[in-house]
Amino acid sequence: FDLAVELVQRRLDAHGQAGQLPVRLITNGSLLDRKHVQAGVARIGRAGGEVWFKVDTATSSGLARINGSRIRPESVQRRLLRCTELAPTWIQTCLFSLDGVPPDETELRSYLRLLQPVAPHLVGVHLYGLARPSMQAEAPRLGRLDPAWMEAFADRLRQCGLQVRVSP
Repeated sequence: FDLAVELVQRRLDAHGQAGQLPVRLITNGSLLDRKHVQAGVARIGRAGGEVWFKVDTATSSGLARINGSRIRPESVQRRLLRCTELAPTWIQTCLFSLDGVPPDETELRSYLRLLQPVAPHLVGVHLYGLARPSMQAEAPRLGRLDPAWMEAFADRLRQCGLQVRVSP
């Protein structure tokens, strides 16, 4: 990964785009424990790029349901904190209803608890809704959330000192 980032930087340099066109990594952070991945993320940070770290939920059951992952929220938080040490980092979170029901309060509180210790190190949070039909089997069960609901949740994040962008 580090070599791939280096190659991108060399191409930007060769075309006079270094510093003009930022490198942006969108990741779920699953490999951030690996040294070569950390080296690549640090290279992105030194070059003025940024990381968009995907966190759609912060409970074990939510991670299994939404991401099909057995990763523990504590591991997500640890990797996220490491990422913020290496490069400017945004959280990218997709919010949606399932069977017409928005995320419940337990999910929302868990998400806030996961981000609170990391919040001072983050650039911000980008909350977004469903923009196109999902290709997952659960697609018929997924729905867009009301923009007012999204803004209300964004306000809770802002109370934690976070910059928040909302794209309902």
